Amino acid sequence: MGIDQPARARVEALLAGDRAVTGFTARAWGREGEVTLCARTRGPADAARLFAAIRALLPPRPRGPITLRTDSGLAYETPPTR
Repeated sequence: MGIDQPARARVEALLAGDRAVTGFTARAWGREGEVTLCARTRGPADAARLFAAIRALLPPRPRGPITLRTDSGLAYETPPTR
C-alpha cells in the first residue's frame, strides 16, 4: 500500500519551518516506505502546539495508517484503512 507521501511532505515542511523545532530525523523501517519522524522541540508547550498543528494537517482518510505521539502522552491514530 505504501505511505501517504503528500501527508509526509506537509509534515516535514511544517517541521522544517517551525522555529520551536530544534531538529528532526526520519528513520525508514518498512518495506513499503514506512517511516518514523522524530522532532525535537524547545519545550513541552512547543511539542503540544506542534502536535495540534500536525494533527490538523493529517487527512481524515490517509493512504496508510498514521500515528502521532508526544513524550508527554498526547496520542492520535488515524482510523484503519479498509
